[in-house]
Amino acid sequence: MLKRFLFALALLAPAPAFAAPSLVVRMIQDGTGTHTQNFCDMSGIGTGPFQPIGATDTSCNGLVSSGGFNTDVTSAPTVNNNTAYAVSGSVGGLQTIPVFRTTANPSGILNYISYMSKAGTTGAVTVYAYDKTPAGVGSYNCANNSAFVDDPGVIGSRIPGFPVVLTPAVSQGSTQSIASSPVTMSVKNQDGTPTANLYFCVVANAIFTTTTNTDVLFKVSISQD
Repeated sequence: MLKRFLFALALLAPAPAFAAPSLVVRMIQDGTGTHTQNFCDMSGIGTGPFQPIGATDTSCNGLVSSGGFNTDVTSAPTVNNNTAYAVSGSVGGLQTIPVFRTTANPSGILNYISYMSKAGTTGAVTVYAYDKTPAGVGSYNCANNSAFVDDPGVIGSRIPGFPVVLTPAVSQGSTQSIASSPVTMSVKNQDGTPTANLYFCVVANAIFTTTTNTDVLFKVSISQD
């Protein structure tokens, strides 16, 4: 009877409250010796889970106690006005897009990518994606309106599932074109010093001509951790 009574009390007990994540500093011992490690108590009440953060991070601001926050981030690269982009030419240059919630845990699930043309161009494009900046690696080149040059040194930074070919189409009643693709993939920034960014390079599969320097939009949908 006593066990049943205690079990019933446990069922009736209120669920623990949660507050904003709080900073916790603990002494830990590993192969390098004993030292301090900063953590964020994601419950805010001392019950965890505890997420390690950088040694120079002195705040848990920007972190939240639950993940799964969906957001869309739009990039509007500057393209050349009234210019014919050649086959294999980079459209808008390397796009550095901040998609993650924080640099303490720059990760999430990439859901969709979209490419839009205000001028209604329908030529296909190839989208390369990276979790670490490819800029400055070997002969890699994604400069706007120049020939795209890949380099073996950036292959390890490519996000699985990419490159993706998108073929925009003009919808009924519209003069603009759009193409989207699901790319469900876990992603995390891999820069030497963590950033909130992923990196994208859009390459023309066919010749197309811009009408303004704001013709192109690129959108990323992500569930942030």
